[in-house]
Amino acid sequence: MAFLEITWKDRFLGWDPLEYSNITSINVKVKDIWYPDVVLESTLDKHTDLMDEAGNANIKSDGSVVMWPYGMYTVSCKMFIGQYPFDKQTCLFDFLSWTNPSSKLVLSSASTEISRSVYKENSEWALNADMYSSNGDHMAMTHGIT
Repeated sequence: MAFLEITWKDRFLGWDPLEYSNITSINVKVKDIWYPDVVLESTLDKHTDLMDEAGNANIKSDGSVVMWPYGMYTVSCKMFIGQYPFDKQTCLFDFLSWTNPSSKLVLSSASTEISRSVYKENSEWALNADMYSSNGDHMAMTHGIT
């Protein structure tokens, strides 16, 4: 299980709280606002669009938008078991935008660490390394498994 938080700033969604009863944030349906077309690559069946139009987004008065896409995503990982049981596997979660070049939409991570707060130990394997990387067009999360 994993939780993903996607944030962006939309200057057209900002407002002055003093003009609106000091309201500093609102919740809206994703289908009612512009949202980035971020997809998860390397899924087993097809590229998976992370934005669910039935989902919600939180908008702050400065135009900051936060949403938490929910769903189950199955990512294919190449397995190399030639050194079993001492093998190491790497699984890559690659996020990208279909239509926006990096000059318009830069994908990056707000953190360099992946939270393991909901990670459950497994006697078969261990999660031993996490990292983020980004080149603007793609943002990747890499998990090492031994």
